[in-house]
Amino acid sequence: MGKPKWFHSAILVATAAAFCLAADAAGQLLLANFDFEAADSPAAWKELASKDVKPSIRMLDEDNPHSGRSSLKFSATAQGESAQYVFTGITLPADHGKRVRVRLFARGANLNDGDAEINLLERDRSKVLGWCGGKTALVSIGSGGDWKEYTAEVPLHDEARVLTMFIRINNPAPGKTVWVDDISLEFVEPE
Repeated sequence: MGKPKWFHSAILVATAAAFCLAADAAGQLLLANFDFEAADSPAAWKELASKDVKPSIRMLDEDNPHSGRSSLKFSATAQGESAQYVFTGITLPADHGKRVRVRLFARGANLNDGDAEINLLERDRSKVLGWCGGKTALVSIGSGGDWKEYTAEVPLHDEARVLTMFIRINNPAPGKTVWVDDISLEFVEPE
């Protein structure tokens, strides 16, 4: 004889409650994790370039991971005055936390100061609310061969429902390249 119909629902509710309690006890809730291990990982990151800039290249790079098998490589392909971006959207739960911590590993090649940035934009259901924490550049990525950890913690607008994360190359030129890996976004309790 099988289990009563309510049994599976009760297990599901208990599991969900345990997950919520574990997240609350830690004071953190993982919102997004991009490790670029799946072959379709770059598909979640869309390209944005102005009409006067040729498209950039975004791809999995199996030769340069921070951890695991691959990282996301983003390269400018042409000289231009307008920045090139790759971006992805992250939907927020209605009862989201008040602050978000962004953690990632990155490295760059052929970059000058301010040439590569990570940006985080807040939106409600119909309009842009602004840059998270009022910061256009959440982190600035420098040149160098070594992977570097970057973290930033910013407040969220109460009405925010979607975050858009940008990886941006300013003053694009052939050879300017950014690698990113192990990106995580998590809610944190205000201190």
